[in-house]
Amino acid sequence: MDLAAQAEQLVTVVADDRARRASPARAAGETPFQVAIPLRTTVDGPLRRQPLPSAASLGVVAKDTPLLALARKGGWLRVETADGRAGWMDEKRVGVR
Repeated sequence: MDLAAQAEQLVTVVADDRARRASPARAAGETPFQVAIPLRTTVDGPLRRQPLPSAASLGVVAKDTPLLALARKGGWLRVETADGRAGWMDEKRVGVR
């Protein structure tokens, strides 16, 4: 019985580690949403690497691009585009789909 309990603990540790690696790194103070929120961009705007105006740009997201908001930090949303790009956008640049 003791070996079965140890095996179960090992499986749990490995599964937790895989889930942690699969999820994107979180910024300090980030609040993840339980359900992704469908949004769209209201203006052309930069997709940033971090939730900061001075952070490196990962590219520009065109107006009316559909997004999924995954988390929030301050006035920033961690978003994902339909083509798989992910990063941070100022919440002032997005609206309801």
